[in-house]
Amino acid sequence: MKRFPALFSKIYDYVIKNNPDFKNKVAEGFHRHYSLAGLRKLLNSSNFNGHFKVERVFKSGLVLGVLNNNLRASLRRVVGVRAARALLFPLAWLAGVEYWIPFGPLSYNIAVAIRKQ
Repeated sequence: MKRFPALFSKIYDYVIKNNPDFKNKVAEGFHRHYSLAGLRKLLNSSNFNGHFKVERVFKSGLVLGVLNNNLRASLRRVVGVRAARALLFPLAWLAGVEYWIPFGPLSYNIAVAIRKQ
C-alpha cells in the first residue's frame, strides 16, 4: 500500500503530460474530507456559529465506491470512457447498493442534515 500514492502520482503526472487541459478540469483547492467533528468545527467558525442544529447523520459506504472511482479513472485512460463504464458497471451497481449500508465509524461517506436556528 505504501507504493500506491507514488503510483497514483505517476499516473496523474502522465495524464497531465498527455492532456494539459485535464488539470483545468480538476477543482484544486476545493476537495476536502471531513469528519462530523470537522463539519461542526467548520460550521462553528462561520456565521452559523451557535445557530444550527444537527438533525440527522448518515455514515455509509465502505470501499466499493472508492474502488470503483479509482478503477474508472485509471481504466478511462487505457480503454476509453465507454468501455471503462461498461467494464465497471457491475462494480458501480454494487457500490450504489453499498452506499446505503451504514458502516458507522468505518464509513467513507457522511451525510449531515442541519437546520438553521
